[in-house]
Amino acid sequence: KWRLAFLVFIVVYAFFVLLDLSFMAIQWDEITHLNGGLRLLRGRYQEYFAFNAFYPPMFDIVTACFFGIGGVSVFVGRFVSVVFALLSLWVVFETANRMYGPKAALLSSILLGLMPGFVWLSRVAMIETMLVFFFTAAMFFFLNWLRVHRNRDLVLSGLTLGIGFLVKYQILVAGIVMITSV
Repeated sequence: KWRLAFLVFIVVYAFFVLLDLSFMAIQWDEITHLNGGLRLLRGRYQEYFAFNAFYPPMFDIVTACFFGIGGVSVFVGRFVSVVFALLSLWVVFETANRMYGPKAALLSSILLGLMPGFVWLSRVAMIETMLVFFFTAAMFFFLNWLRVHRNRDLVLSGLTLGIGFLVKYQILVAGIVMITSV
């Protein structure tokens, strides 16, 4: 019943986050990521690396994939953040469920989902929601490895940490946490 409640929350959350998603004016770094995704989609790699050297490429690569599937629009570019926000809520639910039980898991995901900063970041084409997902997924797999010592979990933790590094360099904090906890 807790997973069903979580599923209902995710559907309602997605509905409200998707409402008028492209209505808001393009903000701060969104233009960099939207243009980066467009340059990658059109094969302008040299131009991409000339203008996007500051950011790691993963968000722009995923944005280019979404543009290729759904067409080039602000809605599709911001939809990347919505997808990773929903995935983040799911990973938080799974992590809390394994550690504290289903009731705490539902409460944890609801609290994260209702944080105003998280809601706002879920609606803009910026890398933070992808960073939250990869950070939380890396910690989820690492905590599983600490609990059951399956090498698969350690490999998945390292893989998500590596992909997270291609999202935003600050994910190295997760590596420091992992090394410290061992």
